[in-house]
Amino acid sequence: ASAPLLEQVAGVNATVAKNIVAYREENGAFSSRAALKKVPKLGPKAFEQCAGFLRVNESRELLDHTAVHPESYAVARELLSLCGVTAKDTEGLQERVDAFGLSALAERLHVGEPTLADIVAELQHPGRDPRDELPAPLLRTDILGIETLKPPMELTGTVRNVVDFGSIVQN
Repeated sequence: ASAPLLEQVAGVNATVAKNIVAYREENGAFSSRAALKKVPKLGPKAFEQCAGFLRVNESRELLDHTAVHPESYAVARELLSLCGVTAKDTEGLQERVDAFGLSALAERLHVGEPTLADIVAELQHPGRDPRDELPAPLLRTDILGIETLKPPMELTGTVRNVVDFGSIVQN
């Protein structure tokens, strides 16, 4: 991600975002979420706030590829173990959670039901983009270029990136 996009993540300000990009350019791709702790000015509180929003697809730790927060890794691992599945193959996870009962499983794992439901959903669909569940934008054939935009027009689209000069929106 670019520095302007990283600035949108909780706990990441402009300086930390630039430091993340500089660290990545100097050291290559991050090998784990924990490696983010080596970024200058990214302290423990900032890490706690941002870690669940940042994916590290190059990590050997499969949970780093998901939105599961590092604080919940132990719960996720215990859940996987209880259900007899792995982070690599979660087929049947929902059925096993349903068989245990979400509230009973949450109590056994000492975690709230909403948190457990989020962990189960994320383990089943790691890296899922929640925007995919939103209604698709309406395509307008009358808008072909920037010159056809006039105030007070309102258009619907999906923000794909945020850069120094603005946002990249796809409709």
